[in-house]
Amino acid sequence: MIAHKLRHRLLTNWIRNRPHDQSNRVSATAQIDANTTIHRTARIGRLTVIEKQVTVGKDASIGAMSSIGQGTSIGENVSIMGGVKIGTDCSLMENAKIWRQVIIGKRTTFMEGSRAGFLAAVSDNVTVHQHVWIGSYTKVEKRAIINESTIVGSGVIIGTNAHIGARVRIGKGTIVERDTTIGDGTVILDDVRIGQHVVIGDNAHIGQRALITVRSKIRSGTIVPDKSIITERSNGGQDEPTGYDMERDSGTGSNTTSNEYS
Repeated sequence: MIAHKLRHRLLTNWIRNRPHDQSNRVSATAQIDANTTIHRTARIGRLTVIEKQVTVGKDASIGAMSSIGQGTSIGENVSIMGGVKIGTDCSLMENAKIWRQVIIGKRTTFMEGSRAGFLAAVSDNVTVHQHVWIGSYTKVEKRAIINESTIVGSGVIIGTNAHIGARVRIGKGTIVERDTTIGDGTVILDDVRIGQHVVIGDNAHIGQRALITVRSKIRSGTIVPDKSIITERSNGGQDEPTGYDMERDSGTGSNTTSNEYS
């Protein structure tokens, strides 16, 4: 009995501490440049291409038919699914997760715990902060910044130089055009259209299918009703009309009906 327990303990310790055979973790069909650093616990799928000076961290996983550009760093426990394309000099930090067929441009950073959904496209020089969720089919343009704990729904487009604050929620099908700033804690519902050079303050609430035109400013805490139109002149202030609610007006006696957004 004692000998049996001893053998069992020795076998258990050997299993826990045995050397990992990387040949079982890296597909024979993967094309990996000699000038790379891949942790022995990382997994590389079939037909994946990894260029030179790439670093792949502990327990990271790269799915089949993906490509990783030169100088990119992939941190510990990062999960990259199949068919993903990542450009040069990117950084995917610990616990980031990239779903299938995502495209990531050059010099883009995904910080700890951030995620990109199926068929998302994230352009060059984008910074995605901690615990951001980018939904499927979403498009993020160059130099956008998405701050921590933000949720971006499916089919969203975020334009060049947009700045999305922390804890923001953006509903599906929404378009945020270039050079626009959205403050911390703001909630934007589905199918909203936000023009260029718009500034939305903290903790605002933008209703479904609202239209916010170019250079409009919406003050912190403002509630914009569903299907409203905010213009630069209306300014979105709480002490002024917050826009035009198309469902409350039949169209008589108002020139605003011609601006209906659908």
